[in-house]
Amino acid sequence: MRVSKEYLPRLAEYCRVIESSPESRRTGYAKRLYNELNWLKRLYFLRYFRFDSIAPPPFRKQDIEPFYVEARQLRRLLTAVAAGIEKGMKTGGQEKKTPCNGIDNPWDPYVFQVPNPISMRLDILLGGKDSKKKTNAALVFFSLSVVTVLDHLIN
Repeated sequence: MRVSKEYLPRLAEYCRVIESSPESRRTGYAKRLYNELNWLKRLYFLRYFRFDSIAPPPFRKQDIEPFYVEARQLRRLLTAVAAGIEKGMKTGGQEKKTPCNGIDNPWDPYVFQVPNPISMRLDILLGGKDSKKKTNAALVFFSLSVVTVLDHLIN
């Protein structure tokens, strides 16, 4: 992500300045870095973030989508898939292997090709050892819940 090329070096430098001495926090350089970090937060992550700016953004907003836009788009896509699954549930669901709009295999168990800490946590949250609850449909609904909360917090 190109934003990290803008944000992380400034954050590292600001942390270095703060850790060096208490007097350095009040320098013009430290204040400028802090202002740039706040502008990056606002432009790419938290659109309603407010701060006392000492100057306009010192860089142009790049051609990437801000994170809050991507979160909103992901929420819309998952909502459409979840609506298709709900419609499939009303017409027979898992027992009849009803097809759903937006997803090919909602009633099949989900498979993570590479097990990792996140996939292990999802296994626990979505039913533990009960394989009937570990479906792609359940994964879509759980993901939609998480993205909805995230979208609400940042938008």
